[in-house]
Amino acid sequence: MNDACHRALEPWLRRVLPATVPALRTLFTEPLSRDMDAMALEPLPVPTVAFAGADIAEAAGAVYVLDGSRLGARMIARQIAPCYEGGGGLSMHYLDAAAAPGAVFAAFNHLASQLGELDIARSIDAARRTFALFETTSEYAASR
Repeated sequence: MNDACHRALEPWLRRVLPATVPALRTLFTEPLSRDMDAMALEPLPVPTVAFAGADIAEAAGAVYVLDGSRLGARMIARQIAPCYEGGGGLSMHYLDAAAAPGAVFAAFNHLASQLGELDIARSIDAARRTFALFETTSEYAASR
């Protein structure tokens, strides 16, 4: 699910984000791909990113969700890493990359500081759509 969603969101973010947010030009697609290969998992189809526009307000909403996902991955990595120190068929490239501090949160703060009062509702809507993207993709993955 994460692989498919990041393959949808990251190219969109690269198109939307200004050059002043270089930390988010490359996020987690590469470590997710390495995990998929290492665990011989078949990639899910890339879902469609359905945002009304392509601007900082919507990017801030999506990045907010991605940072929450990153923090969740960080907690998961802390809890399961000791169980898989010998490998055990688990690949943790994404969890390791997501556990790294700061760049996504710093980018969110940078984007949020540029939002005007009228942008807040659009940013919240983009966050909801991003959550829905992950939820729909998760449901699809579970149904396979």
